[in-house]
Amino acid sequence: MDSNAGDKAKKNDSDSDQIPDTRPLSLGLNLAVGFVVFTLIGYKIDQNRGGGQGFTLGGIFLGFFYGGYEVWKLIRKKN
Repeated sequence: MDSNAGDKAKKNDSDSDQIPDTRPLSLGLNLAVGFVVFTLIGYKIDQNRGGGQGFTLGGIFLGFFYGGYEVWKLIRKKN
């Protein structure tokens, strides 16, 4: 009976090894959504102000900043 309990414990350990790590997918989705959202907000502000590209570029830079923040959070969790 003890050997069966050991086999079940080994099976449970191997099952947890096969669970896919979804953090990279989540990171990619966060990067894409953040970039698009900040860029669109900047674009809409530029449209409401009568043209120009300053807020659109600002939104792009905010999107990059947000992406860096998401990468930093992922690295911090891994360590």
